[in-house]
Amino acid sequence: VPLDNGDFVVGGQSGATATINFIVYRLSSAGTVLWTRTVDSGFNSDDVNDIIADPATGDTYICGRAGSSGQQLNWYVMKINGSNGTDAWAAPYTYNQTNENDEPRALNFVQDGAVKNVVVVGMITNSGFPQGRIVKLNAATGALIWGNNTSSQLHEVVTDTSGNIFCGGETFASPNQATITKFNVSGAQQWSFTYAPSGGDFNRWNRLALDAASGDVITGGLILGTGGNNDIGVARYASSNGAQVWARRISGPFAASNDSCSSAMVDSGGDVYITGYYRATSTNADWYAARLNIADGSTVWEKTYNGNSTGNEQLDNLRVVGSTVYLAGYMTSTAPPAATAGRILRVMKLNKADGSTLLEGTTWYTHAIWPTWYWRIWS
Repeated sequence: VPLDNGDFVVGGQSGATATINFIVYRLSSAGTVLWTRTVDSGFNSDDVNDIIADPATGDTYICGRAGSSGQQLNWYVMKINGSNGTDAWAAPYTYNQTNENDEPRALNFVQDGAVKNVVVVGMITNSGFPQGRIVKLNAATGALIWGNNTSSQLHEVVTDTSGNIFCGGETFASPNQATITKFNVSGAQQWSFTYAPSGGDFNRWNRLALDAASGDVITGGLILGTGGNNDIGVARYASSNGAQVWARRISGPFAASNDSCSSAMVDSGGDVYITGYYRATSTNADWYAARLNIADGSTVWEKTYNGNSTGNEQLDNLRVVGSTVYLAGYMTSTAPPAATAGRILRVMKLNKADGSTLLEGTTWYTHAIWPTWYWRIWS
C-alpha cells in the first residue's frame, strides 16, 4: 500500500510450517525497512488476506485468517501504528462462528459521518455451509459497531464518499451465482442481485471498482462458460438500484478451460481495466489485460502475454497512473538457474491509449561480463 510520503506498507505471512505468523513491514521509498511487526495469533496458519493504510499517517489495518486449535480458521483483524509498528488497538477483532472455517477476505475504509471507520467482509461456516459476514469496526479502538451475517460468501468490498458499502461474492447453493450487494453505513441492505447467465456453478464477483463520475459499480470475477468451465466475467451495476447496465464474458482461445479476472479498476477518465488469465491451450494459462469502454463494456484493447509456452502466467494487479498502465503478476520460468526454476515475478508498463508495451522485466537476470564465472549474477 503506498503512502503519501512515498513509503509503503506490505503484509503477508512468515515462518516455518509449524509457526506461520502474520508479518507487516513499512518500507521507505528506497526500500529501507523502517519497522517490522510480526504477529502470532497463538496458533498456526496465520496469513494476511488484505491490508489498507491511512496514506497520511501510515496507520495500517490487516485482516486475515488465524488457525485455532479446535476451531479451525478464525477471523483476525488488527491495527498497527504507522509511526513505529506497535499495536494500536488493545486487542484484535476476532470472530468464530461454530468452530468451523471462518475467514475475512477484504477490508476498506468507510466514511461514517465526520470520521472514517473500517468495514470488513468475508466468509463463515455454519453447520458445514459457507455463508458471508460483514462488520463495521471503530477505526480508533477496534470495537464492533455492527455486524451482519449474509447468505452469500463475500469476497470484496468497496465504499463511496457517502458511506455506501458494496460487496461482491457468491452463493453457496447450486447453481452457484455471483452476487453484488449494497449496504448503507448503518448496515441496512439497500439491494442485492445475483448473476448466473448460463446457470450451473463457477459464478463469482471477487473484484469491485467504483466509477467516480456515476457512482456505478464495476464487478470482475468468473462466470460459467462453455463446456462447464469458467470465463472472465465483468459487469457494470447502477449504484442507485443495482440494475445491470451491461455484462461481458471473455473466453480464452481454448474455450473448454478455465479463465478468471484477478483485478479491476476505473481510472479518473472513466475507463475500465481488468487483469487475470486465460488459457490459450488445454494446459497453460497466459496473462490477460484489457481496457473496456465504461458505457457499454466494449473492448478498447486487449493485451496477452505468454512467457513460457509450457508454463502458466497470471496477472494479479494493475495501476493506472496518468497515461501509463502498470501490470504485475507471475510467470513460470524454466530458464536457469535450474535451482530457482518455477514462478517468478513479472512487471509490464503499457501505453494506456493502445496497450502497447513500454517496458517489461522479471525478477531474474544475467550479466554476461567477463569473466563469466565471477560476474554471472542471478537474482
